[in-house]
Amino acid sequence: MRLASLLKEYASEIGIDHLGISPAANLEAIAPFLEERRDQLPPFLPRDWGQSPSQLLPDARSVIAIAIPYLRPAPAPPESLHGVLARYAWIGDYHLLLKEKLQQLANFLVKERGSRFIISADTGPIIDRFAAYNAGLGWYGLNRSLFVPGRGSWVVLGEILTDIELEPDPPTASRCTECRRCIKACPTGALTPSGLDYNRCVSHLTQMKGMIPRELRPLMGSALGGCDRCQEACPHNQGAPTAAGDILPGAPYPNLVEVLTMDKEAWAAGLGRSAIGWRGLTVFQRNAIIALGNSQHPEAVAPLAEVLHDPRPVIRAHAVWALGQLPFPAARRLLSSLEPQDPLTAEEYAALQA
Repeated sequence: MRLASLLKEYASEIGIDHLGISPAANLEAIAPFLEERRDQLPPFLPRDWGQSPSQLLPDARSVIAIAIPYLRPAPAPPESLHGVLARYAWIGDYHLLLKEKLQQLANFLVKERGSRFIISADTGPIIDRFAAYNAGLGWYGLNRSLFVPGRGSWVVLGEILTDIELEPDPPTASRCTECRRCIKACPTGALTPSGLDYNRCVSHLTQMKGMIPRELRPLMGSALGGCDRCQEACPHNQGAPTAAGDILPGAPYPNLVEVLTMDKEAWAAGLGRSAIGWRGLTVFQRNAIIALGNSQHPEAVAPLAEVLHDPRPVIRAHAVWALGQLPFPAARRLLSSLEPQDPLTAEEYAALQA
């Protein structure tokens, strides 16, 4: 039996149902394209992201791409003031699972043939979707997600770059009908037929540090971590099967008041264990403040009043903005008596008076 077949058989035994292979040389095609646009990429990506496989690993021959589904059944939203998490954040950090499975595959190759390899997942040097597409795992939708037949785009992706030459898999034909439902569903207009503006994408906004651009805050709605709008709108994601496994306590609809009173220990033991945990509690609480401002609910005033005294300027400044969005006398009274103590808060206060 060929090594590629043995590898796929082993993958199935350890719970990987979607594995594809492509020649490493296929990934060379994207390097010039990225170099021209590297200043437009999200800042958290590594400097070697999209680098030529031959630069990453001398004598690179093959890329092994895997997809692991993460969709879980969605419970009904609670009646309390709550935010929303993207589905990838409902479960424990998927990076850990991907790396565990990829390491098992790499160990198998070493045992069978001897191999040098590099493992990559999400923020690794290999572009996950491009590698998976070349390996025949799926096709691109207009929302730039990779769709795996039978699973939709509810998958996480990882790769192994190896110096072993393996039999490649054929590409998967596109099934995108270009209905543009994903584009229409994008709340900020970040998604267009010609591309994705990361600086407007809600998923990126919920992960960036510092101050969220004022004009984009109302468009974030109740998003706390990530955004599934374009995926939810896609016809190919309707009726996708769910995967087994529990969701984290507090997911998918974290209580906004509880988020604001959460300490680092509670964060680390709960939602901080998800893939959004890498950005930390301050970013998460800032997003919760924006969600409270967008809620238009009278019960949002009291928790926002409390965080006006938070020691972190970024929290206080967003709380000023959020109170300014609430059409209630109690919110107006709080703002009228406010004496900003830092430049960020003063700037937000001045913007409300303009």
